[in-house]
Amino acid sequence: MQTRDEKIDIVLCDFKKSPSISIGDYLYYKFGDPNNMDNRNECKIIVRVMEENDLIASNDGNIYFIQPKGIEILENGGWIKYAENKKRNEENMIATKVLEAEKITKETELLKWQMKTFWPLFVIAVVGSLMGFISLVWQIFNTLNK
Repeated sequence: MQTRDEKIDIVLCDFKKSPSISIGDYLYYKFGDPNNMDNRNECKIIVRVMEENDLIASNDGNIYFIQPKGIEILENGGWIKYAENKKRNEENMIATKVLEAEKITKETELLKWQMKTFWPLFVIAVVGSLMGFISLVWQIFNTLNK
């Protein structure tokens, strides 16, 4: 049993042989029993998917012509390869979004830590500077008094 993507790939390859195809009976006989309603519904779905993806277009509702996008997909390895690349790109986008969300979470944690540690370190630095200044003044005062 062929998958829907395999069927779309087969139909696209048939468009290589003929620039226009009368889709109705062609698909029904191509993929099984034309009297089987499940087969007819599957064929209608295939046509709808191909139209939605701008692979084919129709002038009168029954005769379909391949579109430039369909030709491009054929030249680049077919529908199955296109679908796999599209799925891989979507997975990469999702992974990128997850990484960006994790990065934002880590940056938020870092900012909270920086806010908590800034003031204590600032106070220690000020106290240390004051003590150094007082020590300097004390030494100068002691050397002048000798």
